[in-house]
Amino acid sequence: MGQYNTPGFTAAQDSVETQLFYIGRDNNHRLIEQKVGPIDDSTVDAGNSGSTYVLRPGFVFGLKDSDQKLYPLDPDANDGTQNAVGIWGGTSGLSMYESLQNPTAVDKHARVTTGGILKAATDITGINGDLEALSVLLHSGFTTLTPHGSAFGLRFKARYFKDGTALAGAYTVVAADHGCMLTAVTAAMNFTLPDLATVGRGFQVFIYNAVDANLVVTGAANTIVSGDAGGAKSTTLTFSTANAKMGAHALMYADYDGPAGALSWYALMVNRTVTTA
Repeated sequence: MGQYNTPGFTAAQDSVETQLFYIGRDNNHRLIEQKVGPIDDSTVDAGNSGSTYVLRPGFVFGLKDSDQKLYPLDPDANDGTQNAVGIWGGTSGLSMYESLQNPTAVDKHARVTTGGILKAATDITGINGDLEALSVLLHSGFTTLTPHGSAFGLRFKARYFKDGTALAGAYTVVAADHGCMLTAVTAAMNFTLPDLATVGRGFQVFIYNAVDANLVVTGAANTIVSGDAGGAKSTTLTFSTANAKMGAHALMYADYDGPAGALSWYALMVNRTVTTA
């Protein structure tokens, strides 16, 4: 009988070794598993170049409200599957086929891993690439051996400074800056936020002004949730008020601006006087 199939006799499945979890002394994985689901037969691993019908270890699940089944995490949904509930933590890929002889996708009954020591955060983001899901999972029981931080929703990465003034007063934030503190240290500075579609929801960067000079945070047109003079979302945040420049800061957080909304920038923890445009 195929592993995790509904009752009945099926052919054995091939296994694939994985290095998803850290193994401690006495083969201790410290895994936390929970029975949730079943996994709906329509679930595929779109990033698996071998077979999309095989869910690789680290595959992230969302739980649909209507039928209480597991589906691929979908950050754009608002049916429950936008919320990460766990990952496939098996030691091999999980085939959604009934058997090798009958390559028809069926519901699978399996225990979902909801906690454990991961070797790297990329083990659960490389498939679905959703930073908000990573925040949820690291809050719910997962930990990693490699540092991964963000200021909102989980832990903050060790203090990390980039001297943007070495780039002629301008710096373009990149995906690798997630969870970092970027600081202007010598002169006026313009930080350009990355493309929202590239970094996805949950991306966070903390921007700080350590000098008495103007600080500008720039996003794509009308993507910052802070009203401009016309009442629309803003494109820039500018800290330029006298005696209110040094110490100005903002945590820029990427998320949807409502159910079925557009990815936008939320300016959190903003202090000092800021001008929007």
